Amino acid sequence: MRQKTNLHTPALIDRTTIKVRFSEIDSMQIVWHGEYVRYFEDGRESFGKHYSLGYLQ
Repeated sequence: MRQKTNLHTPALIDRTTIKVRFSEIDSMQIVWHGEYVRYFEDGRESFGKHYSLGYLQ
């Protein structure tokens, strides 16, 4: 009998918490869309540290 495999489980996961700074929001307390790139970079760095991947790898 075959074992069932879960095809929806990602192989690599990392989570990081990012604190939104006052200077990154507008008067309606919504994060300015230009800051998203910085947040993605913070996540990428956290992922690299978690899996020992540096800039050159």
